[in-house]
Amino acid sequence: MCRSDCVVWRLSPREKSSWQKLEVTIDVKPATEDLCRTLEKSRRARGQFRQYAHCTFENSHRTFVVCVAILKDFVARLIRFDHAEAFYSDLFSVKDTTFLVDFFEFCRLSPAERGWDCTGRGAIEAEAAAAHDILSARREESLYPSTSWDSILPTNKPLHVLSIPVSKRTTRRVVACGPRTDTCGLRGWATRGYIGVDFDDRELAWMKGTYVWRIEAEGVESEVEIYKHLADCGFKEYLPDIAYGGDLFEPMYSEHILLPITCFPCSASPL
Repeated sequence: MCRSDCVVWRLSPREKSSWQKLEVTIDVKPATEDLCRTLEKSRRARGQFRQYAHCTFENSHRTFVVCVAILKDFVARLIRFDHAEAFYSDLFSVKDTTFLVDFFEFCRLSPAERGWDCTGRGAIEAEAAAAHDILSARREESLYPSTSWDSILPTNKPLHVLSIPVSKRTTRRVVACGPRTDTCGLRGWATRGYIGVDFDDRELAWMKGTYVWRIEAEGVESEVEIYKHLADCGFKEYLPDIAYGGDLFEPMYSEHILLPITCFPCSASPL
């Protein structure tokens, strides 16, 4: 169980608390557990905050996560985690400065500025119903080994609409539940794969999302462009069949590659 002393949620009055709605994690620590000390207790405290961030990333669509560490004598640090590194502030007095009060003005920022990946959102009832209708029409076909139809869009779990910006004017939508592959740690590419329903093509699709920064500069190609270049050079038979993909545009980047699902007999292997 990963539990902090206090959290800030993004909830309406009738909603239940959930990792998917968490905004900020706050933990109160003794002075011996200050993150910057070399004591064993400090090392464990760093791991605890890292676990808070990891759980938040695993259960919601985020680009970065913010935590607050409050220590004895009302001093505190702010910590910002992403998939590359963590930044923390100097110690500051909660009583003698307005830093912490000013920080909580972040609720006035946009979701993207607060660290939310705006290409992922909760599906509304009509979208979930339409996705289940599309899925029902495919149930007579074979699926990947060890994958059941009921596990793709389960009725007892929340569904999400994942948007793939193919261009600055065109966006494709995929409805999916949780990722089929999880990350084993906080640092790294954070690649996650989803089996979902493509609203536009009304087909099943495998979507791979990689949450890393990519510099938008001449000569720095996206993953989709690299796949296309390799296919043009005669390597198409060794590549997955890509339907489309794209990058997030301002204010941050993330690559999404959409792969059509091939239906295999239950005894066959997709690879």
